Amino acid sequence: MSALATTFKAAAVHAAPVFMDKGATIQKTVEIIHNANDQGIGLLVFPETWIPGYPAFVMAYAPMQTLGLISQYSKQSMLVLDSSGRPSQDMQKILSACQEAGVSIVLGISEVSGQSKHTIFSSQVFVSAKGEILGVHRKLMPTYAEKNVWANGGGATLKCWDMPLADDSLQKYRIGGLICSENAIYAAKDALVMEGEQVHAASWPAMCAFKAMKATYADRIRTFSMSHAFSAGAFVIAASMIFKEEHLAWFERQLGPQPGEIVLEGSGWSGIVAPGTGVLAEGQGVEDRLVVAEINLGMTDSPAKVISDMAGHYRRPEVLKISVNREKIWEDDELVATGGLSSATSHP
Repeated sequence: MSALATTFKAAAVHAAPVFMDKGATIQKTVEIIHNANDQGIGLLVFPETWIPGYPAFVMAYAPMQTLGLISQYSKQSMLVLDSSGRPSQDMQKILSACQEAGVSIVLGISEVSGQSKHTIFSSQVFVSAKGEILGVHRKLMPTYAEKNVWANGGGATLKCWDMPLADDSLQKYRIGGLICSENAIYAAKDALVMEGEQVHAASWPAMCAFKAMKATYADRIRTFSMSHAFSAGAFVIAASMIFKEEHLAWFERQLGPQPGEIVLEGSGWSGIVAPGTGVLAEGQGVEDRLVVAEINLGMTDSPAKVISDMAGHYRRPEVLKISVNREKIWEDDELVATGGLSSATSHP
């Protein structure tokens, strides 16, 4: 990316999925992508596991109670690439929408492994405005009871990709992302800084829907976003999910009343933070919306880096080093990290 100021509109998707309904949420995703095009938005960032929704029931009920629902959840999770590296039919619907609308996305999904339908990951899929999958990032460490649902991701998918601008495939910017509390892992963030990250996609679930976290979690997301924007010299787009009363009612139909008020209706903090000027746009609450701001990529190459270049002299490379194990731990790690055979015209 040249030092010339290049601008485009981006948005955090602050919204509720159609919980545990992959097909309906894919349709809602397509509608959001086309709506973004109507607003002149070039990049959308979706919350964690937007498809098929965040499985908060594993936090609210005993493990053995939720085993059957986790099995249902895996069936509503989404295959990105088949074993030959081609986009699944579900993924193809979203790639086609991106191509038609000319909108790039970072899509949060529960991802079914192409090697085993019983192994799933919390993942981000990076898709260009031409309908091509750049790659997939798999969450390194599922948190607390999430370990009952998702496998650990590996270092092969901890990286940045070159995202073409929607209106100029020759102009690209470096984009990476982390999921939920990965945004608190210093070494993971540093790995993206070292890859030249200019735009950071932070995908979050509806953590403010947990009673124990309701008072503080929005501030945590905001603080993590501001900190990374400053230290990385990158734009941060944080997208949080909305959790609705209808989701809670679904829990009760499946498992009975919650044993105490553990999960409530609520959302997290969604916003866009610039590397030099702070919060550009933000939103909370339980109404669907796009949180929109203008990204000026020239700000990621600011004179401030002469003072503190975190990818260069200011990291004291002779003292502080980071090592990322890029070896695959799952058979399809390298395949998903590179996007497979993912053009929008390559329907299997």
